[in-house]
Amino acid sequence: DARAKQAAVDAEVTKLAPLPPSEMIIQTTYLDEEKKEKEKQKQFRAMVTGSAKTFIQKYIEIFKSAKLNLQAIDTESLALVRALIGKDKGAIMIIDIGSQRTTLVIVEKGIPFVSRSIQLGGDPVTRAVMQQMNLGEEDAERIKRDLGTASPGGTGLTEGLPKILEVLVLPLMNEIRFVFQMYAGMELAQIKHVEKIILTGGSSHLPRVAEYLAQKLNLNVYRGDPWARVVFPQDLTSVLEEIGPRMSVAIGLAMREME
Repeated sequence: DARAKQAAVDAEVTKLAPLPPSEMIIQTTYLDEEKKEKEKQKQFRAMVTGSAKTFIQKYIEIFKSAKLNLQAIDTESLALVRALIGKDKGAIMIIDIGSQRTTLVIVEKGIPFVSRSIQLGGDPVTRAVMQQMNLGEEDAERIKRDLGTASPGGTGLTEGLPKILEVLVLPLMNEIRFVFQMYAGMELAQIKHVEKIILTGGSSHLPRVAEYLAQKLNLNVYRGDPWARVVFPQDLTSVLEEIGPRMSVAIGLAMREME
């Protein structure tokens, strides 16, 4: 029954969580509810999200100080699923490339199975531009962004990678392969192999990144469109396309109330 299932989940959380459950706020989602109740399941799958109460309290205090009404606190991975994947039931990797941090999430049937954040982002590319062109940070950042907007995504050039991007992409390749191995070895995973990759984040626009990853990994790699499930005035299209990669998490959080 429900109590027995929750007790089993609590026992596993106690073994795996970095803190005692009494010091955490935990939410459990059962993943096999679609099976008929009459089927007796010896095993079941559950997704558990949790965080330290002290960490959550900090966010609550920040919103109180800002005089904002905090409706919910959610994880980045679930927000990215809403914004970029929707109801796609395949095994998909989302790579959110920020300025200092990159998050890799593998989603199977809409459920995050692996989530890993690493200290890697677009800042090393900015520093490389600064050194090679003897520019200040602001000018180098602008040139880096212009590189991306001048080279549209999708299919096209696949030969090679701009030398200046190697500081970002080569370490990222190693992390992608490592996360693939983690997912393939997970007992609860059912598909086991990633079918495509979606790029997002402020540095995902950099030229040839998607094409290079697609070539090296032999996978379809796309730049995600968080506006695909949002209705907006068409005259804003060009502006929204430009800022879209930086808005994926925010849009996914806003879509929480639509579930």
